[in-house]
Amino acid sequence: MNILYLNLYDKFGGAEKICNLLYHQLTQGDVHYRFVLVGNKDSDKNSYSLFSPHVFKEMEEYLIRYDLLKKMVRILVLASIIRIILVKRIDVVHLHNTHDYLISCKGIKLLLKFGPVVWTLHDMWSMTGNCTYSAKCVKWKEGCRKCKNLSAYSALSEDLPERRYLQKKALFQENHLYRVCPSKWLYNMIKESGIGEKNLLWIPNGVDLESFRKIDKKTARKKHHLSENKKYLLFIAASVNNKKKGMTYLLEAVKMLNDMKELEILIIGDIKYKISGNGIPVHCLGYIPDQKVLNEIYAAADLFILPSIEDNFPCTTLEAMASGTPVIAFKVGGIAEQLDDESGFLVEEILSRELAKKIRMALSDQESLSDISEKAHKRCVDLFSADSMNDKYRILYKKALKKYRSSFK
Repeated sequence: MNILYLNLYDKFGGAEKICNLLYHQLTQGDVHYRFVLVGNKDSDKNSYSLFSPHVFKEMEEYLIRYDLLKKMVRILVLASIIRIILVKRIDVVHLHNTHDYLISCKGIKLLLKFGPVVWTLHDMWSMTGNCTYSAKCVKWKEGCRKCKNLSAYSALSEDLPERRYLQKKALFQENHLYRVCPSKWLYNMIKESGIGEKNLLWIPNGVDLESFRKIDKKTARKKHHLSENKKYLLFIAASVNNKKKGMTYLLEAVKMLNDMKELEILIIGDIKYKISGNGIPVHCLGYIPDQKVLNEIYAAADLFILPSIEDNFPCTTLEAMASGTPVIAFKVGGIAEQLDDESGFLVEEILSRELAKKIRMALSDQESLSDISEKAHKRCVDLFSADSMNDKYRILYKKALKKYRSSFK
């Protein structure tokens, strides 16, 4: 089979990681291609991008303000995608993050004329009029009427959210569109929303267990010039300043832990302003594209802190578990499916003081922490391997293609 993977970006977030993981997992007889709206040119002959990150950054403000320009970009994108489909004889198109830039509902309907489309839902955008996460708003249950959050990414004009919701609802009645939820949390919300259950599936995200594996903590710390005697809390986000990632909760929590003189914070991700640890040292490591280095930083940390207030099925949780680093996270979204009481620490309430209590408790018992580390690694290997995820998608591709071809007989 020839598979075409589509995504907004080529790197940075969880959607990009899953898209790339599938793209690079070639099997005998399969040829994989990738098209992204924004990406760096590289030597990969099967990978295509429309804009470089620099050019898109210059354009983004105008795309938000001018809907006509956004439509023109989508037309250009659709023409590029169809050209790849025809030239490379694509059998299945696999969509990842689309949001309001990559392709419209009308565009997806057009793609269905060429073959089946699989769409992995990395957030709530597919079931709302616009929001990637709706916070406490439940207007997605009634069609996103009178939206009060129009400025949220990606911003829309006043009349569009309800119309977009209805367009998606109509699209989801198509016979050869398959939506995949990485979490049961999202799967159940879509069923509850009434936007359509047809061809709705659940396939958990996976992690590459060759790239992320258990490493000796002392060795990892020595390599990255970290002290053997410190307690390191690790925080990772594509955009550290994204409020949904909960950095403020972590910083407020460490204020309550300033009596722990050995505590330090490691931060990986894009940071737009200086971060203060209120007396606790903070090491900002920037964006780390190298999986091997990232694996070593995970292994060097005592705890991975995931204070997201909304999330689907984050890859960082799985990477930490695979690296043998216990995770402390708020019990939100699909995170509660990734961890259990034996393999991590779930914080029931989204409160900094509760997060601080869990961190203090976890670091106070090294023997228990080591046991949780082992169980986290085992749970990840047993349930969330990339191989398991890839096998499930491969079965889906074959089933979708067979059904599509049989419909023309």
